[in-house]
Amino acid sequence: MKLDRSFTRDVGDPDGTAVQLARALGGLARGLALDTVAEGVETEDEAVALASHGWAHGQGWLYGKAEPLG
Repeated sequence: MKLDRSFTRDVGDPDGTAVQLARALGGLARGLALDTVAEGVETEDEAVALASHGWAHGQGWLYGKAEPLG
């Protein structure tokens, strides 16, 4: 299951909709034994918050800039 960047960027707000969605979808993915990837992770705080909600993998500027194919 993949979490869109539009939700990842606001996951640091503990009262926001994005964190509630990340938590709920992370739980759903665990229940269905799906692998999880969060898009657009830019900060360590985002990565930690997402991991705490069940997102096993991330992609984004925190891990490296985009590279051209080939």
